Amino acid sequence: MPKSRAKSQAPTPSDALIQEDALRVARSIQRPGQTKEQTKLIAQGVAQGIALYKKQQSEKARALDKARKRASKRSTAEAGAGGPQDLEATVGDRSEGERGRAPLITGAVLFALVSGLHLFRALAGWELVIGAWSVPVWCSWVAVPISAGLSGWFFLSARR
Repeated sequence: MPKSRAKSQAPTPSDALIQEDALRVARSIQRPGQTKEQTKLIAQGVAQGIALYKKQQSEKARALDKARKRASKRSTAEAGAGGPQDLEATVGDRSEGERGRAPLITGAVLFALVSGLHLFRALAGWELVIGAWSVPVWCSWVAVPISAGLSGWFFLSARR
């Protein structure tokens, strides 16, 4: 049982699961000649570590949730007022958004390259053979606007 919990409170099911996990870990790292008391002490230490880790993760999740709520309130308030965004408040949100934009930009660049290659193939009249099938040039003329459109769509999505 974690030290922060009062003795009058009964252990919760999550405490029991933590104790079981801790005892399993302590038994898995048990050394020859180690007594049961020593293993129990190690299990208590592991349980305290697990409880501390879960507490830290819970605090991080709460902090992220508060930041999201603040950003949501701020964006709705700014949408109504039409004012600029507060740069200090959006620094944490920006990195999360940039991570979401990276795959879109990568896809947009790849589709732009595919479109360029199809256009070059169509203009130069290059022959493309896949196995025994010769791909007609008109397929490249069809692929150019499709891949260019997908590239543009990805770029626009990344800007939002």
